[in-house]
This record gives sequence, structure tokens and C-alpha cells, in this order.
Amino acid sequence: MVTYGINWVAIVGIIGTLAGVCVGAFVTWKIQERQFKHSDATRFQKDRLDTYAQYTGAANLAVSYWIVNQQNPDATEKFIDLFERVRLVATDEVMKHANLLHEKFGEIQRLGSETKIPEKNLLEFNLIVGNFVNAARNELRIRENNS
Repeated sequence: MVTYGINWVAIVGIIGTLAGVCVGAFVTWKIQERQFKHSDATRFQKDRLDTYAQYTGAANLAVSYWIVNQQNPDATEKFIDLFERVRLVATDEVMKHANLLHEKFGEIQRLGSETKIPEKNLLEFNLIVGNFVNAARNELRIRENNS
């Protein structure tokens, strides 16, 4: 005798398979989304680190030319370009220190074009650079090396 009834076992199996596929796709999508966010955050942190390191290097190089009474437009231009890049990526706290560094550089530049730069200004410059670096380290969650 042939019966043409509904095979509930097969239907439940198909529904279970489809549900498993949907759940698997959703979980995979969430994992990928999380990985992309982490990748973006890591890349952005690296960009900030590179920008901050280049900015302090450019500041020190540009000031070193003024210390010996030499003007170097390329060094000054690089410092200013990097300041603009810092403005794009920095948090408010780091930007506060970047502004102080930029202002001190302008002061040293004005003094250097008129006379020998007083040592007091150079000490202040170094202090400002140090404060900028500390603010950047805090922002980037970089711990001091205690070795």
C-alpha cells in the first residue's frame, strides 16, 4: 500500500539545515565585521604613531637649523605639513600639545631670524616636545619601557 502523506522528518531536516546555514552566515558576518573594525583601528593607530613620530622629528630638525642660524625652508615646510596632518588625526589632548609645539617653533623662528636663540626658549621647546610625546603615548596607550 502506497501512502502519499507528508514526510515530516524530511521537512524538519530541511528547515534545520536552512536555519543552520542562516545562523552560520550571521555568525561569520559578525566575525568579519569585528575583524574589519579591529583592522581599521589598528591601521589608524599605526597612522597616528607614524604621524606623531614624524612630527616630533620634523620639529627637532627645523629647530636645529634655527639654533645654528641657518634657515631651511624644506625643514620648516615639512614641520608645517606634518602639523596639518596631526590636526587631522589627533585627539583634543594631543592637539593641545601640538599647538603649543607649533607656537614655540614660531617663537624660535622669529628669535632666530633676529638674534641668537636664548637657551631658555630651547629648554621650553624640549619640555613641550616631551609633553607632546607623553600625550601621544597616553592616547596610543603605549606604556613606558621599564627595563
